[in-house]
Amino acid sequence: MKNALYTRIVLITIGLILLNQGFIQYWLFQKWEDANIINVSGRQRMLSQRLVNLVRAHQDSPDYVPLSEVNTTFDLWNDSHQTLLVQCKNSSIDNLFGQDVTHDLKQLNPLIAYAKKTITPPIELNSAASEAFRSNQDKFLFAMNEIVGELEQQSNKKLTIVIVTELLFALFSLLMVYYEVIFVFRKINANLIARNQELKTSNALLERYAYLAAHDLKSPSQNLLNFAKLLKTKITTKISPSENQYLDYILQSANRLIDTTTDLLKFASFAQQKTDLQDVELKTLIDTVQQDLHAEIKDKAAAIQVSAMPESIQADKKMLHSIFLNLISNAIKFVEPSQPPKIQIEYADTEAEHLFSVKDNGIGIEEKYQKDIFGLFSRLNSSKEYEGTGIGLAICQNNIQQHKGRIWVESTPNQGTTFLFTIPKQRQN
Repeated sequence: MKNALYTRIVLITIGLILLNQGFIQYWLFQKWEDANIINVSGRQRMLSQRLVNLVRAHQDSPDYVPLSEVNTTFDLWNDSHQTLLVQCKNSSIDNLFGQDVTHDLKQLNPLIAYAKKTITPPIELNSAASEAFRSNQDKFLFAMNEIVGELEQQSNKKLTIVIVTELLFALFSLLMVYYEVIFVFRKINANLIARNQELKTSNALLERYAYLAAHDLKSPSQNLLNFAKLLKTKITTKISPSENQYLDYILQSANRLIDTTTDLLKFASFAQQKTDLQDVELKTLIDTVQQDLHAEIKDKAAAIQVSAMPESIQADKKMLHSIFLNLISNAIKFVEPSQPPKIQIEYADTEAEHLFSVKDNGIGIEEKYQKDIFGLFSRLNSSKEYEGTGIGLAICQNNIQQHKGRIWVESTPNQGTTFLFTIPKQRQN
């Protein structure tokens, strides 16, 4: 029964993703169609203005501007109008929001007929007739400007619908992922006491599911961010300050969602990876980590001291790099804004283990929280105060456990924090 429920949830999640992709492709086609209609309307307005200039020039100099050029321009103008009528009639932009653009375009036919009558050979316009012709073309241009305004307004309404729909897709996908993860955790807990070997198998499944869940969520999250940015660009000057603020909230939430899924993918990737033991040169590795964090170090004016290290140790280079990167990054991040970070990286040689410590002068951690900070998505501070997703220490713990080592923390609030971890000298299989 539970397996059938989980299968349905997975199928629903896959269906939502496929539906979302289809919706995106449909919307891209709609935007192309709308843009083409607006481009044709712009060309038609340009031809209308050109016709007025050619008629005036023909009156002044018939030899320089022949009547054939006037008629050719009129034909192009009329053809553009007929093309626009067909495109609007066949597209979803007509009648989508209760506005009949095709009807509005048909109301311009008498103006086109008047222009045709006016330029029928021979063109001999007195001042009154010439003024009437220009007035006729001005009426056409004013009417077309209003129609183009309607087209752009309807296109923007479409974009709003897309953003809202993408947000709903993301929320539903997140809900499905939540039920997927809940299902897996329940299954693991049910077998925890009874069979230790089955627990290991279930853990491997959980890591795979976490990877797939984060991967499934990444695409709609990125779509949500992209469309929210596009919506803000399109309508930022047409909405109130409070509505602009709502858009900013959507952008911030989408960025956090993308950061979380990216870190979750990293965690799942490390969780599935087997350690590749090799000789790792510690000085080179720590120098590389500092280069990777160059921007953060420079921005916070952080000072990092590294004690004497062994030339090399047996470890997984990628995992060890991730451990130092996360610990040093946290040491830079969780410090009072008024003081620059001071970080000490030390090494001690024990009989069976390599012991490392990363000490900082940061805000510290209360004792009651020290056992919880290595949990997935564990955060002690709000995202407004300190950026991050709460996955970094979980990655450190996973990587160290893959080496059969240990990690723990020693800290006092407002007096800094020291993270200590060990890498065994001989790995226990």
